[in-house]
This record gives sequence, C-alpha cells and structure tokens, in this order.
Amino acid sequence: MEARLTAHVDASETRTATRIDQLQTRMDAIDTRLQTVESRLQAIETRLETVNTQLGARIDGVEARLLMHIDLVETRLRTYVEERIEVTETKLLTAFHNWAQTFEVRARGVSAAVREFDERLGMIEERVAKLERSRN
Repeated sequence: MEARLTAHVDASETRTATRIDQLQTRMDAIDTRLQTVESRLQAIETRLETVNTQLGARIDGVEARLLMHIDLVETRLRTYVEERIEVTETKLLTAFHNWAQTFEVRARGVSAAVREFDERLGMIEERVAKLERSRN
C-alpha cells in the first residue's frame, strides 16, 4: 500500500510539476505579450505627442492668419466708414450751404423792405412834424 501511495504521490507531484511548468510557460507568454503591448502603447504615446505638437503648430498658424485677416478687415472697414462719413458730411454741408444762400437772399429782401419802411416812416415823421409846426 505504501508503494501505491508513494506512486500516487509521485504521479501527483509529476502532474503538479507539469501543470506548474505549463502555467509558467503561459505566464511567460503573457509577460511577453504585455511587454509588447507596453512598447506599442509607448509608441502610440510618442505618436500622439507628435500629433499634438503638429496640431498645436497648425492651430497657431491658423490663429495668426485669422488675426491678420481680422486686422485687414478692420482696416478696410475703418477706411470704408471714414469715406462714408466724409461723403455724408459733404452732403450735409452742401445742403446747409444751399439753404443758407436762399436764406441770405430772403434776408436781403426783408432788409430792403425794412429800409423802405424806415424811409417811409422818416417821411411820415417829417410830415407830422411840419403839420405840428404849422398848427402852432
């Protein structure tokens, strides 16, 4: 019996050792795969950093072009507004000048009429003064 038990224990130890060897082989394979995955992840991380750097450079370039375009549009808009203001001012001054000319003509007419009334009033005052002197 002891021999059977020893044989059975030896067989179990052999199977256990075989299983342990198989597990060790699988673990070594898994370790190798994990190392491959880690190296691939590092390669991906490096590529992502490169893409990030390139993307940052492109964004900076686009931003610079956009700012330059905004400055150009702002300058053109400012020039356009200044030109439109000048045209509007010219139109207003022309209209005011035309109104002032007609007003001046009317004012001269009124002034002439007032001078005529002054002359008539002066003549009437002289007549009244003569009449008063002749009555006295």
